[in-house]
Amino acid sequence: MFFDAASKGMFNRQELRNRQRRELAEAFNQFRASNPEATLEDFQSFIDQMSGGGLGSNYVRGGAPSREVLERVASENAQRKTRRLQQEAAADLRSRAEDMGYYQGLADRAVMGMTGDDFDSAYKNFLSGLGPNAEQVLNGMNLRNRFTPQVRDQLMNDRLRQLFPEINNYLGTIGYDVNRINGADIARIFNVPESQAGIFVEAAQTQARMKLHEFTTANNSAILDVARRAAEAGDGPDGAEAAVRNFLLNSPYAHLAETYNYGPIREQAERIVQQRKDDAQLAASQRQAGMEQAWEESQTLQEAWQVGDDQRALETMLRIARSRLTDADFQAMYGVSRDQATTETFRPVLNDMTASRRARQDAQYGTASRELEGRLTEANRNFVSGNQERLTEILKANLPDDQVAEMIGYQIGSTHYAGPRTAQAIFQITSGEEFQNFAKENSSNPAAIIQYLRQEMEAQGLSSDIEQARTQYINQQRDSLGLYERQEFGDWFNQETADLEADLQTARSRYDAMLSAYGENPQLLAQELMTLMNEVRGAHQSRVSEMDRRRTSATDWVYWNSGGFDREAVERDIVGRSQAETTQLLQLLQGAITNAQARAAELAQNPPVVGPTVDTPSETRSPVAGAVGDFVTDVYGVGIDIRGAANYANRGGAVGTIMTPLYGLGREIYEEGFLSEAENARREGVREWTGTNFDRLQEYGRLLQQGGQSGVYRQMIQDIGTMSSEALERKYGPALTTLARDRQLVIPN
Repeated sequence: MFFDAASKGMFNRQELRNRQRRELAEAFNQFRASNPEATLEDFQSFIDQMSGGGLGSNYVRGGAPSREVLERVASENAQRKTRRLQQEAAADLRSRAEDMGYYQGLADRAVMGMTGDDFDSAYKNFLSGLGPNAEQVLNGMNLRNRFTPQVRDQLMNDRLRQLFPEINNYLGTIGYDVNRINGADIARIFNVPESQAGIFVEAAQTQARMKLHEFTTANNSAILDVARRAAEAGDGPDGAEAAVRNFLLNSPYAHLAETYNYGPIREQAERIVQQRKDDAQLAASQRQAGMEQAWEESQTLQEAWQVGDDQRALETMLRIARSRLTDADFQAMYGVSRDQATTETFRPVLNDMTASRRARQDAQYGTASRELEGRLTEANRNFVSGNQERLTEILKANLPDDQVAEMIGYQIGSTHYAGPRTAQAIFQITSGEEFQNFAKENSSNPAAIIQYLRQEMEAQGLSSDIEQARTQYINQQRDSLGLYERQEFGDWFNQETADLEADLQTARSRYDAMLSAYGENPQLLAQELMTLMNEVRGAHQSRVSEMDRRRTSATDWVYWNSGGFDREAVERDIVGRSQAETTQLLQLLQGAITNAQARAAELAQNPPVVGPTVDTPSETRSPVAGAVGDFVTDVYGVGIDIRGAANYANRGGAVGTIMTPLYGLGREIYEEGFLSEAENARREGVREWTGTNFDRLQEYGRLLQQGGQSGVYRQMIQDIGTMSSEALERKYGPALTTLARDRQLVIPN
């Protein structure tokens, strides 16, 4: 029985704890719903109060959420409270600021009540009077523009119109005596600052004179008519006064001639004369504006002016001017009569118009240039560092110490641009036995190695050209975006044809130099010629694209009145000549490439037998820097083509490495600033794929070239520059796998 009682008691206590736990859970939910902004401390205090501290309290507490849940709910409540307070504060500020007319009225009263002309201080005092939250309350109202002389004058004019009846009453009390009107009385009577009372004084004086004038008119209409006729006849104030005096002397009231107040008569005459002048000047200005508007709207004039056909432009200007201006206008504006004017009369005007238009073109170019400079700033800064990194990678291939290679790359890369010729020369120098021995002997003296390398480079005619390359790079970016410096068409055309001739001559010279330098190495010669062919093709394509951009943007960059854009000359002497000579050069290069590939294949089948030598034992050769042929194949051949296509394709041909102005420099800046999001994503995927498969791709490319499959090789490089990583894997993945597994070369479909 005792066991039964104990069991029953334990069961009852368990039921009690379960009930308390459920009750705590329900109570907590009710507390949470009733207190949406409760804090963690509020929750904890409620749980402590409900669960107590006796035996079993820990179990009861289990009905409440965990500490993590409480912290999350408390955090949400805190955010809710913050949002509520912010919304209440914003609503309060908006409710105070909704009636903008109220605050504008306060501002206007402050403007009208200020003394002096310190509008900045007046505005600050106005804000101070609204309290510490004034700027927040007035956000978006821009009441500062109410504190200006113009607004104050307008407000005073409005006040003046409102007070006009009272001003008339005031004038009646002083008998419309102009001499009795003063600023102090006006300020006191009409409650305006004395410093601002001038406009009211002038209005009162004018009103007084007008009343006196009305009185005179009502009693002396004949006198007024005489004065007005004299003024309108052009006799002026003196003539008007003389006419009235004469009229009075010949009337029964001749004695009034000596005591009559001629002041209003003279003022009226002055106003009439001035109004006639103003009307005439306004009419002349309107005619001139109409003429200039007609000039601007005349397509004949605009076309002739733009291309520099001065005679036709001047004839059009003269014809329009004669149809718009009077003879007096011609005399006032050009110093000749309407009939005496000739086309030369308008030449100074045309010159001024041309100077103004060119200045506007220069200003537009300056603005666009500064905007582009901002976009290219980062790429410009990274130009040298990227150049140094490229040279460092070349040096690491032939220097055992990477740190020394980095020091040399930093020094040489700061003065010499790592173009193909320079990079190849550096690799050849550093892979030679003489340099290798010198580098070993001076491994602790990088300065000596740098001096040695500079001397060797100078001996090969490689001068410091980093600044020139950087400037060319920036200019290429400007041109690619159609941002051209404003100039006369003739100057540009002459320079462009000279540049074309120089580029073609350079390509021919490089072709001759390659035949001479690599004649004994047909494999190297073929690859160098293919590189040159791609450059020549890319240069022509770039020139054609630029000519099209030049044509479409000619109204921006060709100075007005300088001949316009001669499309026929450009098509004939630049595009046409470039096409013709590029075609001839490409045929020449293709023939030389075919011949070199044939000789390379023959040498591969029948290599020359070379006996052992004493001074160049094979065991002393570096596996990386042993031969120029290996260098071209591994560093400047397949590997560079793959990396170039992955990084810089679509910039002038199938192989983008050599042709792009962004060759190895500022790629990230270029992609972020000028490429679409989809193209960036494609390039990232291709770079990852080529990086993963680089060794197999490089070997596969060399085997294609050595096996006479140069067309397949070029197609692969083009695919890397245009296809996605998924498409590349589908097309070339099986061939690369077969090469790695079975050592077989498979041509993809």
